[in-house]
Amino acid sequence: MKQRIAMSEEFQSVQYFSRGKLMITGEYLVLNGALSLSCPTIFGQEISLVPTDKPHHYWESLVLGRKWFECAFTSDFEILETNNTKIAERLLQILKVANNLNPHPHFKRSKLHFLSTTNYNINWGIGSSSSLISNIGYIFKLDPLFLNSKISKGSGYDVATARAKGPIFYSIENGIGQSRNVEFNPPFASNLFFMHLGNKQDSAKEVSNYLNEKNTQEAHIERISAITKKVQKTKDLSEFIKLVQEHESIISSVLEQEPISSGRLKGFPATLKSLGAWGGDFCLAAFEGNKTDLQKVASSYGITEVFKFNELILT
Repeated sequence: MKQRIAMSEEFQSVQYFSRGKLMITGEYLVLNGALSLSCPTIFGQEISLVPTDKPHHYWESLVLGRKWFECAFTSDFEILETNNTKIAERLLQILKVANNLNPHPHFKRSKLHFLSTTNYNINWGIGSSSSLISNIGYIFKLDPLFLNSKISKGSGYDVATARAKGPIFYSIENGIGQSRNVEFNPPFASNLFFMHLGNKQDSAKEVSNYLNEKNTQEAHIERISAITKKVQKTKDLSEFIKLVQEHESIISSVLEQEPISSGRLKGFPATLKSLGAWGGDFCLAAFEGNKTDLQKVASSYGITEVFKFNELILT
């Protein structure tokens, strides 16, 4: 894996963009080597870096055009002023690790203004952290998966997806994340929807709990990998539904948790699949109807945000 690239000594203003993500198959078991299918979203996060006349480095984050976070800090990554200490500490941890891996030539000689702009509600949980890591990787000329491995226990699928031009297969082989571009825009895409459940999950915490508590069987890993390949290839909605239901059953058994269709959304007239950390963020709904009809049903379950497949997924 390429870890670092030498930087030019001449400072140039830069701008980069990384996308959000939705993991369609392979949640949790991707950590054990299972093949997963992940899709970048239309939405994402942009970062720009320019010199500033301020007497310190300055980070500014905008979400949907409004200032969400700011932090002034020294060239030694010490917080001078911020509106959220917890976020600032995590951000500077990432910046410090990145700079240690491939020192930025202008941190000591110039003061820099980082402007991060997110064009979606970060409570959606579609990758504000992973797109941030990807963007910081761009700035420090680091392989984003290498950077991610130094600061996270996660699989890295989300960081890989942040750079993807379309859907990918992702797996961990010999401890290294591998991705491959694939097609995933099935003819029944008009029957696929994403519903935001409104329960923000802490992905890092969920990953840690899984790694500490679960003893995944090799048969589960192999079957999830096989399902992933079939989900990507199938042109038939009925087959897709059967695969999704089997996937839910396997993950439910591994996690010892009931699937969403047996819990909060029991009786929902669609085939449902949790995405990412179970219990929050988005779920996929295979529904034989239109968006308006689904929204009516979803609202009775307290769900207010429903998206068509092509309203969210970059194919």
